[in-house]
Amino acid sequence: MSSAQAQPSVYHVLSTKSEGLIGSSPQQYTTDRGNIPTRVLAHQIDRAPPPGQRTASRYPREYRNQEGPTNTPTRNFHPFELRREAELHEYPITGANQRQFDFDRRSARAHQVERPIHPNDRGRYVRHPQNDPGPIRGVVDQHGNIVGAMAHPAGNARGYQRAHLEPLNRQGRQDSRRYQDRITPSKAPTWPPR
Repeated sequence: MSSAQAQPSVYHVLSTKSEGLIGSSPQQYTTDRGNIPTRVLAHQIDRAPPPGQRTASRYPREYRNQEGPTNTPTRNFHPFELRREAELHEYPITGANQRQFDFDRRSARAHQVERPIHPNDRGRYVRHPQNDPGPIRGVVDQHGNIVGAMAHPAGNARGYQRAHLEPLNRQGRQDSRRYQDRITPSKAPTWPPR
């Protein structure tokens, strides 16, 4: 393959909202902090408040799409990838084994989540878990169309690194099944868990 024939981009802009977990594309967003299947990302964003709505957690919030130093910022999502100049919003995305983020509760700060739990306080944290947004975010435009995903790099709580779109692997299929089990209220939990 010559250098003029570039390989297909690993980035992809999804044009519509999810139709549910069934029928979504078998792909996942891959980050250093974990993988998120596209159907899980779409389902969580569909269940979240619309862009621009104010909540107690302060999510969804506007994403300015500028990373790095202020004098030479870089963009995670380039204008040619978006249909038009878009106003972007970020949503916290939780994995299959994490607690669902509650938009109606105040979100926990990074230093609160990273603080070690004293043995005498474990019961309080089990009864009243922190509303941890986690490191992974889904990005949508002002119309609610999914643009992509990104995550905080390890050791950098303020910056974001864009997630690559890849084919769904074994771990992604398992995460998708676990998430489906978790959101289906009528289904009895399996033992051992998937």
